[in-house]
Amino acid sequence: MVLQRIHGLSDREAADAFAFDLRWKYAAGALDFDHPGFVHTVFVDMRERLRRSERPDRIFEVVLDVAKEAGLLGRKRVLDSTAPSWPPPLRGGGWRGRWRRRTR
Repeated sequence: MVLQRIHGLSDREAADAFAFDLRWKYAAGALDFDHPGFVHTVFVDMRERLRRSERPDRIFEVVLDVAKEAGLLGRKRVLDSTAPSWPPPLRGGGWRGRWRRRTR
């Protein structure tokens, strides 16, 4: 479900990715590479079981702990919001002047 969320996939797309993408199988850990995968409705069942459990946020907690250990959290980050300078400003002739075929 974590990979599904990261990649923004539907249940059916995530089941297909798991069945055909070795990286997903590797991330699942305990499953063999020739594992056939599962039906997409398994995601619905897994989410419902997680929601009804005593600790529905446990997946988030584990991911958060791993991110902290990796040093991805807790540091001050700076976002460069400078506007890119591409394409350069148009001068003399606009777009046609810039992109016309040069015939010299």
